[in-house]
Amino acid sequence: MTDLLETRTETRRRRKAERPQEILEAAFLEFSRNGYATTTLDQIAERAGVTKGTIYVYFENKEHLFISMVRETTRAKHEAIQEIFETHEGSTADLLRAQFSFMYQHLVEDDRRREVVRMLIAEASRFPELADRYHEEFVRP
Repeated sequence: MTDLLETRTETRRRRKAERPQEILEAAFLEFSRNGYATTTLDQIAERAGVTKGTIYVYFENKEHLFISMVRETTRAKHEAIQEIFETHEGSTADLLRAQFSFMYQHLVEDDRRREVVRMLIAEASRFPELADRYHEEFVRP
């Protein structure tokens, strides 16, 4: 009986640790399908298999969830670009070629990252604060 309780407790703990990533994945799928404006937290919660209140445990609001989803999707890209800048030895033209090559490979050839950029462009006119926040957090640095 004790082993069963320990197993259930461990499963719940592991499930709780995975929950933010599951919510982010559900958000990506819903935002991709419906766009930012028409996606609701209820839809995301249903897809993630959680309650709407659970989303608020991890994310302040829909905008925060969207930005967190963008951040998670593009995080590796920014770390790699920073490394290119820090380790590059050569001309500025070579540095720009390396950067554009990397961006092409990671934005154009990667469906998820390309979808994030598409969403940001599609929603920028209605929600300029999202585009501004993306620019401040991801492009500017």
